[in-house]
Amino acid sequence: MPFFLHHLIRSFAQLRTVRLPAAVIVTVFLTSWPLMILAEPPGAEITEPANYWWWFLVTASTVGYGDYYPVSAAGHLVGVYVIVGGIATLTTLFTQLAGVIERARGRRMKGSATVNASDHVVVLGYTPGRTERIVDELLADGARRVVLCAWDEVGTHPLPDRDLDFIRGELTNDGVLRRAAAHRARSVLVDVRDDNEALAVLVAVNHLAPTAHVVVTLRDLERSTSLRYVNDRVHCVQWHSVRLVTEELQSPGSVRCTRN
Repeated sequence: MPFFLHHLIRSFAQLRTVRLPAAVIVTVFLTSWPLMILAEPPGAEITEPANYWWWFLVTASTVGYGDYYPVSAAGHLVGVYVIVGGIATLTTLFTQLAGVIERARGRRMKGSATVNASDHVVVLGYTPGRTERIVDELLADGARRVVLCAWDEVGTHPLPDRDLDFIRGELTNDGVLRRAAAHRARSVLVDVRDDNEALAVLVAVNHLAPTAHVVVTLRDLERSTSLRYVNDRVHCVQWHSVRLVTEELQSPGSVRCTRN
């Protein structure tokens, strides 16, 4: 599920978005009913409990079903009050929703969110052009959710048109990796700026997610021996071969290392 939809649903569940609109409509209901009883003739059908809630609902929503309606001038004024209250409620609700969507979009673009996922693929590192190719192949497969985690120097979401989550921060930091849910990931790709950096990131990943399938790209596959001191199950792939990288992520064990 796209991040902004997840955040929107969570906001509804926590009643943060609907609290103010609910307070407005409840207040209008509780004040308009006594006013309508005072305004309408005794015994008027519209003031009966079984009828008033229905009339209030269709009037506040500006639908106007027409089966019940006030007959007095004062009752008409109460009706106007209910209509204005309904419009105010809808306006407040839409304003709140717009704010939630905008905040969710901002967090997504800035990479400051926390991903709620499991059994997904985490891509650590961003290289313009190259990462797009890797992500596109993973998304084309469609089997796993993809989370891209990049260094702080990547200021905003580099792939906003793709359906993937974005996390930004220090890739060796436990908190950043947890925000990418690396500890619950099925596979983790370490595709960073150089082989020394790859070793440092692998240490952090191995500490947090020792059972994940970890793929590391290396410029020099001779360095794979050093990486296996950290995790003897790590799979090292030549950096320039994007196809082998995605194959190994999608089908663990399908690509054989050329160095042992």
